[in-house]
This record gives sequence, structure tokens and C-alpha cells, in this order.
Amino acid sequence: LESPVGLDVRDSVGASAGGPGTLLWLATRMKPAPARSTDPTLALEAAPAVEVDMEAARLALRGAMRVLVVDDQRTMRQMVATLFQRLCQQHDGLAVLLDTALSGEQAVRLARRRDYHIITMDEQLSEGYCSAVATERASRHAAGTLAPPNMASDGLPEPLAFGPDRLANAQRRLAYFDSEITYQSPEEGDGEVAGHEAITRIRADEVSSNRGSALCFNLTGNILEADRRRYAASGSSGVLPKPTKLADLQKALVEGLPAFLASGSASRRGPIVVHNRGDGGADVLRLCVLEARTPPADAAP
Repeated sequence: LESPVGLDVRDSVGASAGGPGTLLWLATRMKPAPARSTDPTLALEAAPAVEVDMEAARLALRGAMRVLVVDDQRTMRQMVATLFQRLCQQHDGLAVLLDTALSGEQAVRLARRRDYHIITMDEQLSEGYCSAVATERASRHAAGTLAPPNMASDGLPEPLAFGPDRLANAQRRLAYFDSEITYQSPEEGDGEVAGHEAITRIRADEVSSNRGSALCFNLTGNILEADRRRYAASGSSGVLPKPTKLADLQKALVEGLPAFLASGSASRRGPIVVHNRGDGGADVLRLCVLEARTPPADAAP
């Protein structure tokens, strides 16, 4: 490659008209792409569109919702938990069981053991933060001040539970986050994986275990179009801005209906849209209702 030199530079330093330039070589190791039939990312991208009358869609949450909030900031984890707390107070019959995680790696481990309906995933996570939490846990354990959490039947800490009582919800949330360090289990190397990469791993696990798909939302301030395409390619169900508001969460759950139905995360039972995780029995999680609309009086019969 020729490497021309500009006239201004040539005159000032007495350089020649240019030289042969530099030839750069780059070598990198790459894994071959998995077969299309088993790649969750390609399967989601190839899913045909599902037509939904969005003007008739109404958020109508009911049932037991399992949620995982992933973020490396305690304040943000508590803020997102508050949004799901408020959902419980707005929707009769909705209960939320919520876990928190500090890293994408921890989220992948938890998602292998618990079937979550919704996962909110921070994009930029921190290995240093996870390491600091692990060090603090070790210090408290050595001092005998790290109280063990109550354990559920699946061998994991009991989740934060929200119901219809506003005061009880607030008390449970404050108590959970006051002792949240006892619920966390950071491992060496946690925090290296970006949020969208963690979602890709979760999707691969869902395919290999033949389970229904969680609704995974990237919760991030990086919401440019190129970012959104990267999240979608990883298997994301949508994007929530950071910081996010209750209206953002509600909007994502309604406007994402066509994608949820196309990807198999949700299905229709008449006018009701339900999440496809669970045993499909009476405890199924209802997401939305598609209300019948009265045609205008002057509409043709």
C-alpha cells in the first residue's frame, strides 16, 4: 500500500513523496457459528411476525411472576424492585417473587436453576464490584457477622416477595436490601461478561433444556440504534432506558407482545396472552388482555 505524504508535511520536514506504507496482519481465534436450528439468536431473528391489534391490548398481570434483576449498582437494583412492587399494587391477583444478581455470570447460574418470567439485565457490569462484594462477604464471615439467608426448597435463597399490601411490600423490600449481601454469591471472574452476552448464554440454555423463554430486557443507557440491534441479535426481548420508570416497563410489556408471541415466550388463550413458562396450570402468569373493540357506527357491516 502506498503511503502518500501531504504537501504541507513534505515541505516542512523535507519528506519524499511517500513510501511503500505498512502491511498489517491480524490473526484471531473464532468459534464456528452453531447450526441454525440450535442457535437461539438466529431463531428469534427468523421468527415470523405475529399480528396483534395493539389498540386492543391492555396490560392485565395476574398470577405469580418470577423476576431477576441484574445490576452492579445496589441503588439501581432497589429502584427496579420498586417498579415490580408497584405493579403488584396496581394489578389484583399479581404476586412477584424477585431475585437480584450482581453480574451476567451470576444471572446465568440462577436462570439455570429457577424459571424466571422476566429478567432485567444491565449492560455494563463490573468485575471490580463483584470482587469487592466477595471480599466483604469473606470479611463478615470471618468475623461471624454474615447471617445466612432463609433458603427455599430449591436450595437457593428465598426471593423478595411482593403482594397487594403496600406497607408490607415496602417493609420487605427495605429488609431485603439491608441484608442483600447475604443473598449474593459472587464467584471469581464474575462481572467480565456484558449484559447482552449473558442473555445469549441464557437463551442457549433455554434451547438446550427445552424450556420456555424468559422475557429478557436490557436495562441500559446505551440505546442508540446500533446498540438496539446488538441487543436484539443476542436474544433480547426489548430495551428499558436507564434510569427507567414504571411507564417504561409497562410500555415494554405491552408493545413487545408481537415479539413475545413470535418467539414463543407467550401464547394466546382466546383474548388472553399468557407467559409460556410454568406448568400451564391454574398458576399461569397472565400478561395482557386483548379487549374486543366496538366498531364505529358508520362502519360497513
